[in-house]
Amino acid sequence: MARLGARLLAARDLLGPCRVFADIGANHGFLAAEMLKSGLCERAVVSDISSFALDRARRTMAEEGLLDRTEFVVANGLQGIRLAGGDAAAICGMGARTIAAILLNGLPCAAVLQPNVELPLLRRFLVQHRYLIEAERIAFDAGRYYVLLRVLPGLSEAYSDAQCVTGRRERLQNPELRKGYLQWRLAVCEVALKGARLGENAGKLKRAEAEWQAVRAALEEEE
Repeated sequence: MARLGARLLAARDLLGPCRVFADIGANHGFLAAEMLKSGLCERAVVSDISSFALDRARRTMAEEGLLDRTEFVVANGLQGIRLAGGDAAAICGMGARTIAAILLNGLPCAAVLQPNVELPLLRRFLVQHRYLIEAERIAFDAGRYYVLLRVLPGLSEAYSDAQCVTGRRERLQNPELRKGYLQWRLAVCEVALKGARLGENAGKLKRAEAEWQAVRAALEEEE
């Protein structure tokens, strides 16, 4: 099995020990294999909407001798997957809107979420739908930064608009990466802002300006 990159290692570290681990959109199944091999879970459920992707995960588990502890499910999100309070799930590598749609039907256990785009939207969704953002980690992997969130259902707290963009520093487990991440994020926001100024969507321009300002303010605090 290929060595896990920084993104999936961050997911593993945020997940911690659990009874059953469900990897939603598992692709090759590397994270589930690592959770089992590390003794962080007793059993794994590997799920993907694509049966082809699930075949890749099945090969990974076969190569690692983990087939007897793994259940494979072709499913859309969490449909047909039974989890309880002592379990955990990972939903990584999707857009924020897709992750939010998966969570709309509820989740009975902790989860680690990693959106590829629209992170502020996901934070707002979590606050509005009573998911507590318990912890975050930043990962730098293959030339870009990722932010991963550990959430708990049934709890919530208020976030300002700026906090939805940048997160809460006290929740971050590896604050030493925050400055580099914010510098990278500011550059991304500047590109988005230039594009929004060329368009005719006033709402999009307002959001782009607000995100740029929030990231710039957070970066100034770091410096």
